[in-house]
Formats: sequence, C-alpha cells, structure tokens
Amino acid sequence: MAERQMLDQQHQIDQQMQSSPPPRDDMIACVIALEAALLPCLPARELQAIDRSPHPSHQIDVERHARDFMDAAKKLQLYFIGLQREDQPTKVETLGKEIAMMEEELKIKTEIIKKQERLIQGWRKELKDQLDKHNADASVDVERHARDFMDAAKKLQLYFIGLQREDQPTKVETLGKEIAMMEEELKIKTEIIKKQERLIQGWRKELKDQLDKHNAELERV
Repeated sequence: MAERQMLDQQHQIDQQMQSSPPPRDDMIACVIALEAALLPCLPARELQAIDRSPHPSHQIDVERHARDFMDAAKKLQLYFIGLQREDQPTKVETLGKEIAMMEEELKIKTEIIKKQERLIQGWRKELKDQLDKHNADASVDVERHARDFMDAAKKLQLYFIGLQREDQPTKVETLGKEIAMMEEELKIKTEIIKKQERLIQGWRKELKDQLDKHNAELERV
C-alpha cells in the first residue's frame, strides 16, 4: 500500500518536472536518491510485519512518513529548480544585456568619431591659417621687392639724367638707355615673380603633404 502511494506521488513529481524547465542531472539524482531512501530505512521484516499488522495505525505511520518525505522532496526539487533558473538567465535577460553592451560600444565609438572629427577640423583650420599666412607673406615680399626695385630704378634714372645733362646725349641715346633700363627692370621683376611662385608652390606642396599625413593617421585610428 505504501509502495503504491509512493509510485503515485512519484508520477506526480514526474508530471511537475515535465511541465517545468528540466533541472540539472545532479538535482534529479539528488531527489531520486531521497525518494529511494525512504523504504530501506526500515528492515524488510519490520515492513512485512507492519503490512500484516491488524493495527491500522502502523500503516498510517508509514503512509504519513512517506507523505512527509515526498513533501520534503518536492520542496527540495523546487529549490533546486529555482537555483537553476537563477543561474541560467532567461533569453530576454540575455538579449537585454547584449543590447546594453552594444549600446555602450556604440556610445564609445561615437565619442571617438566626434573626437577625431574635432581633431581634423583643428588640423584643417591650422593648415588654412598657415597657407593664408604664407600667401600673405609672399604677397608682402613681392610688393616690398617691387618697391625697392622701383626706388633703385628711380635713383638710377636720376643718375642717368645727371649724366645726360653733363654729356647731353641725343634723344635716340636717351630712348635706348630708357628701353635698356625697362628691359632690365622687366627681367629682374620676372625673376622675382618666378622665385616667389616656386616658393608658393613649395609651401602648397608641404601643406598638402601634411594634410595627407593627418588623413592617413585618422584612417588608421
């Protein structure tokens, strides 16, 4: 009779285990060991004597002990299942953690990109300022050289005028000298302009190389 009730309770436990998430093997083994440990607690002769006993209280005690044991086994089983659920997060929790990690990673990468963009803007502004400064310096140098040249030409012209007054050259000679002076002046100005153009090209190439270098460093980052 006790064995039959134990089998019925075992069947109920199996149904509960099938309806709930499967516990670990060690949990099942622990519960089965507890269930199997009930009957061997008494010697076989005493069990047979209780079954043949005319006193129903003996059988009631066995059934009560079996019922108490099965209740304890159920509680233990539910406890282990609860531990298993705590150790193994649900799919929603796992997805939530993954989404939070991806959002954090995206936030960090966005900050890095913004930082690099600000750095690039600073480099571009710096290079633009350098280029404007070089262009301004080159323009000032050309104007200064031209002004110095014109001052020297005026002095030379006055010198020739003084010589002309002394020697009183002919109009043709005077025009020839003026043409020669203008040709020489044109030649000098042309050389100065070419020199300044080469200098400006060198500056532009240097600034372009710096900008390409900064862009390459940014791509590596």
